[in-house]
Amino acid sequence: LGWVYFRLGQTADALRWLQQASQRQDPPDGIILDHLADVYASAGQADKALATWQQALQLFQDAADTDQVQRIKSKISRQKAHDAEPQETE
Repeated sequence: LGWVYFRLGQTADALRWLQQASQRQDPPDGIILDHLADVYASAGQADKALATWQQALQLFQDAADTDQVQRIKSKISRQKAHDAEPQETE
């Protein structure tokens, strides 16, 4: 449900649902963490996004899911590159 809210542009609801979903599973689900990180990134919470993608990456590495590992690594690289760009001042 959180991902649906995100796709509808309802970031606050998406965060709430995905945070709850990520805390209800032990171990956490990598896809849920990936979606949660996407929402954090969209909300301008880069540090939380990177930390959450790192968690997802570890889970996918542990599961030997090479496709997901590459996808998450790409997202982490893009976020880091974005964070390194000079910010415009008004």
